[in-house]
Amino acid sequence: MIWLAKSGLGAVLAVAVLGVSALAGCSARVGGEPVAATTISEPPEPTAENVLGDLSTIDPCSLTDPEAFESFGTTELATPESLDYCAISIEPSADVQVIISVGLLGELSDTPELESKKSDELDNGLYTARRDDSPGFCSQALVFVDEITLDVGSSTYQGDSPDTCPMVEAGMAKVLEVIDENGVKHREPEPDSLVSVDPCALVDDETVTALPGFAAAKRREYPAHHQCYWETSSDESRLSVRLVFGAGPQPTTWAPTGANSDPIAGRPSVTNPFPEAGTSAFCSVDSGHIPFEEVDVTEDIVELASVFVRTPTGQVDAGCQAAVAVATKVWPRLPTP
Repeated sequence: MIWLAKSGLGAVLAVAVLGVSALAGCSARVGGEPVAATTISEPPEPTAENVLGDLSTIDPCSLTDPEAFESFGTTELATPESLDYCAISIEPSADVQVIISVGLLGELSDTPELESKKSDELDNGLYTARRDDSPGFCSQALVFVDEITLDVGSSTYQGDSPDTCPMVEAGMAKVLEVIDENGVKHREPEPDSLVSVDPCALVDDETVTALPGFAAAKRREYPAHHQCYWETSSDESRLSVRLVFGAGPQPTTWAPTGANSDPIAGRPSVTNPFPEAGTSAFCSVDSGHIPFEEVDVTEDIVELASVFVRTPTGQVDAGCQAAVAVATKVWPRLPTP
């Protein structure tokens, strides 16, 4: 394997390389004199893509297994929430539910402080780092040499939160085990699937910067190419637009007030405004797509195209106008289900 932990797994690689080297010292042509063997090529650099394969088609549920968390309670695959990560439900007791998310890819440049939070150094420059040690919202990242990150995180959905950091540690250990055993699997999306569509390719920057208040918005792309993000700044007054291709139940109106199910650009769509969330307001526009059948759960799950807009509190109407404007541009460019 390309990388292995120094705690002993590295010995496997060492034995394999030494064995091949010993056999490759010399060779002979049939009927001729012995000649030096060709030089064994160096293993590829352990970038995220070299280790995991095509980042856009990774099946994140192949990186984990509910059995990895059985010591913490009742476990099962949870209702999918994203194309970017796999959700595992853990119930330590009847009134507590924790969701572990596995596989979200990001970039170290977004959180450079991870370099000072290393927990384990692995062979060939890879390392794991603790993002957050909060009991109810713990998270770790695996950092590849090209500074792509892969996250395992926890969220307590109901009940009093237990210490979820041991659960996250178990999740990261399983990720490392799967990678070590070449167990990463990849999706084979249908031609009309959103899995293979890059959302950033569907929106010109000018579409976003022309929105009221968004003139200074800058684009950010994600390694797996399932979401695209524009942000005007990093402070509390920022405005942002996120276009996401994900998975989940069919969209419904569930905001307390102002929600609607008006079609947008000929596609069934649902708009949900949230006027107040701390110092922010949010508006989402969602449209269901083809069935998403990777995870066997009781609900009917579909691929989703979603636009999320963040504005300061008091500007939710402007946020919904921006979300609808982006959806109006994007929806006609989506594959026909």
